[in-house]
Amino acid sequence: MRNFPAKTLVTLLIVSMLVSLFSVAFAASDGDFNYDTLTDGTVIITKYTGSASAITIPESIAGKPVTAIGERAFRYAKIESIDIPGSVNSVGLKAFLGCESLKTVVFETSDASLEIGDYAFDGDTALVTVDIGAKGINLHERAFRYCSALQFISFTNSPSALSVGEKAFLSCTGLLSFEVPDTVPSLHIGAYAFDGATAMQKVHLSGETITLEERAFRYCESIKEVSFSEGVMNLTIGDKAFLGCNQLANFIIPDTTTELMIGEYAFDGDNSLSAITLGTGNVWIGERAFRYCDSLTKLLIPSGNVSIGEKAFFINY
Repeated sequence: MRNFPAKTLVTLLIVSMLVSLFSVAFAASDGDFNYDTLTDGTVIITKYTGSASAITIPESIAGKPVTAIGERAFRYAKIESIDIPGSVNSVGLKAFLGCESLKTVVFETSDASLEIGDYAFDGDTALVTVDIGAKGINLHERAFRYCSALQFISFTNSPSALSVGEKAFLSCTGLLSFEVPDTVPSLHIGAYAFDGATAMQKVHLSGETITLEERAFRYCESIKEVSFSEGVMNLTIGDKAFLGCNQLANFIIPDTTTELMIGEYAFDGDNSLSAITLGTGNVWIGERAFRYCDSLTKLLIPSGNVSIGEKAFFINY
């Protein structure tokens, strides 16, 4: 080990202390919010230190716009409602995880995009309503997982982009519907996104291109209707995407759909399904896609290229 002269050691100690003091000074607070200033001159909230039940996040702090809520910033906070300004475009990892008293979340109107990070509201078991006013919306993996009281999620500003990550609403057993505005041109819903949303009754999907990954709506056993906006051209329905949706009666794909892919077991066991239309173009139907759909009486197959997998419509009488 190298031995430094005593004078050098003292100098190093002073420099270390100055660096430490500078680092502490860089972090700041405003009322109940700790925050940092980002390199672009905007503010990220890093910690909520208050005890109020209803919170409105300010649009600016120290004259700088608030654009982000940091990782774990409100984790386990005893809050009941939060109003988030349109200036915020990012909600970090686990930002509101475990806020078990939180009931209402409002993201105010914005023409910008909004990223809601992994596990952001995970396990918020009292959460009932979420309103999102951003133009572009990306809900990351497990963003609202296990929000068992969640009934309504609305997109209030005619969004131009929407993506739902893997397991984003997994086991949201109180969710009643999921309706995508017709302004969305392309839609991606990740694997297991709504798996186990057992109270959901209505689904409306929009976009020229729509992709539903595997098990996206599996065991949504109360779904009665899945509808699509006009203009759907490319539709992909992943493996087991609607498996266990026992009350689903009609699945009508628009005539505009020219490319349709239905994965294996996609509607397996949906014994209330009575009518299916499959667009007007090319169709690929995976193995056992409609197996045990005992009530199916109407099937309209288009005149394009059609591929039907093994036991796709198998019924065991």
